[in-house]
Amino acid sequence: MGHHQTRRFLAFLIPLLLLATLVFAPGVEAHAELVKADPAVNGLVAASPAQLHLWFSESLVFNDRTPTVQVLDDKGREIKVTKVSVDPNNDREMIVDLPSFGPGTYTVKWTNQSKDDGHVLSGAYAFRVGGGLPAGAATTVGQTPAAWAVALRWLTYLGAALALGGFFFTLIVLPGGAASTAGNRRRNIAILAGAAVALVATVLEPVLQTFFPPEGLTGGFLDLVRGQPTAWWLRPGALIPLVILAIVLVGPLRGRLPQPLAWLGAALAAIAILGLALTSHASGRATWRDVAVLVDVLHQWSTALWVGGLAHLALWWPARAAAEGETPTETLPLRRFSAIALCLFAVAVASGVGNAAFILPALSSLWSSDYGYVLIAKGVVLLIPFGLAAYHHRTISRAVGTALHALHRTVRVEAIVVLAVVLGGSVLALSAPPVISKAPLDNVQLVEPVLDAQGNTQANIHLTVDPAKPGTNAVDLRVTDQNGKPVPADKMRRLWADFASLSYGTVRDNVEATADPAKPDSYAINGLDLSLEGWWRVTAHVMMSDFSTMSADFYLMLPDPNVNGFDAPPKPKNDPEAQALYEHALKQLASLHSLKFTQAIGSGQDVLVTAHLAITIDPKTGQTTASSLDSPNYHSISVGQKSWLKQEGGGWLEQPSNLLPPLSSWVDTYGGGTNVRFGIKEMMGGEEAQIVTFYLPEKPSQAEAWFAWWIGTKTGRLYQMTMTADQHYMVETHSDFNGNFTISPPPGAAFHSGPDLRAVRPSAVGRG
Repeated sequence: MGHHQTRRFLAFLIPLLLLATLVFAPGVEAHAELVKADPAVNGLVAASPAQLHLWFSESLVFNDRTPTVQVLDDKGREIKVTKVSVDPNNDREMIVDLPSFGPGTYTVKWTNQSKDDGHVLSGAYAFRVGGGLPAGAATTVGQTPAAWAVALRWLTYLGAALALGGFFFTLIVLPGGAASTAGNRRRNIAILAGAAVALVATVLEPVLQTFFPPEGLTGGFLDLVRGQPTAWWLRPGALIPLVILAIVLVGPLRGRLPQPLAWLGAALAAIAILGLALTSHASGRATWRDVAVLVDVLHQWSTALWVGGLAHLALWWPARAAAEGETPTETLPLRRFSAIALCLFAVAVASGVGNAAFILPALSSLWSSDYGYVLIAKGVVLLIPFGLAAYHHRTISRAVGTALHALHRTVRVEAIVVLAVVLGGSVLALSAPPVISKAPLDNVQLVEPVLDAQGNTQANIHLTVDPAKPGTNAVDLRVTDQNGKPVPADKMRRLWADFASLSYGTVRDNVEATADPAKPDSYAINGLDLSLEGWWRVTAHVMMSDFSTMSADFYLMLPDPNVNGFDAPPKPKNDPEAQALYEHALKQLASLHSLKFTQAIGSGQDVLVTAHLAITIDPKTGQTTASSLDSPNYHSISVGQKSWLKQEGGGWLEQPSNLLPPLSSWVDTYGGGTNVRFGIKEMMGGEEAQIVTFYLPEKPSQAEAWFAWWIGTKTGRLYQMTMTADQHYMVETHSDFNGNFTISPPPGAAFHSGPDLRAVRPSAVGRG
């Protein structure tokens, strides 16, 4: 969400089981994927929800293994759910009963089994309970905070600062608390006005949040009030008695301010400002929180004393006793405030720098994020009151009498400019600070099967690339049998690899891999320089002891987004000719009436799932008429309104229809690509194929992804695609375009249905 914001609370995939990384894969829906959730994915709720609702793309099996749900708080502690069930009226909906819990960010980890195809999937997403989040705050990087929220926070701070400054001015600045009657009256009216404005602005926050809720925030007014940050209650808790005290000062006391009441009022105003500080970014830190909060509180208090004192200095000036002239006694408050203001300014600047150091993840964030731009602008504007304050201090220390008379104009200018500085602080407090997103993987670990002529797995080749970005990389190869056990070294004569950039062609061939003494059963290629960005193909070769050779192709993006961050991959300028070919291929896909394709989907963590699929389309309606999904341990067939699933014993079990979506839906799935560029040309299916690479931005229920397509230059057929997304690596090959084949019900199928589906997962190749 991140940026992204933003980016991104955005797709959260955790591979709990072998298929866990397949949840948000773009492509044909062949699994029970999460469609939506309530609370929403990356959403906000005002208060602790009583239930979670998760809707999936397929019907769910309810047994002793699935579905399961875990809810974790932001420290990884499990919130014990009270019940997990499937809605009896909608077997695609999972319902989770929850206990009550406090504000914060929570992660939901789920596992299910599809009743339609038997696949077991897992995934995760996050949502946030509104407590701890100031009203109208930006929740993702780059998002603009609500204008009304900035205005209310600004008014709250200025009002509380005006009240605090009034008590501070009386107790510290005025000699013995002496002031004219008119000055006392002005001061107390200003204190009342400041406290009242701060209280009204505070109360308006949940009111306006009800009318202008952030995206995904649910709940009524009372929920929003209950869901306010804990520290938020310090503000009305301090401002209500402060308003009452100010009314007493203006009314019954008629301007008099006894010292005990002055100290009480100062404490209440300081507590109100503390309530603002404790809803800042510092209070949300996981580390050094106490120190960060202390620095931010010092910044808020010192700035408030400076701003409020400056305002009361401007109010005091016209009301001072002028009859005696500009005597040293009369100018003593001015001199005293000048000295104190310099100290407050120094504390405010030092604590402000410290606060920024805690918030900014890197110095470069200053000139590479919206948050940094506002911070720089605030610093530039701050130079104006700093210059005026220095000028005032210098003038006051050297002159008396009429020379000081003209200063009241520049003091007022200083006070007005400070309002802009405080406004910048309010924007920063509600803006999501920049983050350096941590990539989900430490390196890329891919696995590919090597098949014989009958399509049976002979062996598996595993490839690890680190750090998976342009430049010098360490490449490791491992060979395992179909059961995942390492092939002994004496069974292999040689391992080597070819490296080709899909944008520029062959770069290096026949690069030898040697046994790595530090990693048993691993063969290393060290110091390999892969200097080009973009898509690469690594072809790994193994010569066995009988001189037979096995090969496997791996496709990866450099820099890999899962290792180096999702902003790392290149985004070249769009090529109109490449864009036209890409769109032509999309149209060709949508026009097909039959197709066979093979999917190999990996997690980047040495996990692979393969499946063979076929689909036929009614040329008149464009709807799917039949489809099949086949893997070594799993086979389903759908024809019309009936589907059959092959059981472990070999029989077929009838199920509700599970037709794959029509090929026309692929236009929505794969459409909207940007940064489309040509790569090299290769032969595919007896035709010259042009490689086209592109980036597909994030879509609802679909993560951002990077693609390379092999498109026939004459026919526009999409022969092959490879994709990298969030912990998701896919290679898909297409054949039998508009082929004259049929998908028939299984011979001898037992056309009955039963409540207990003993389905199995597709075969998976994993660590071993």
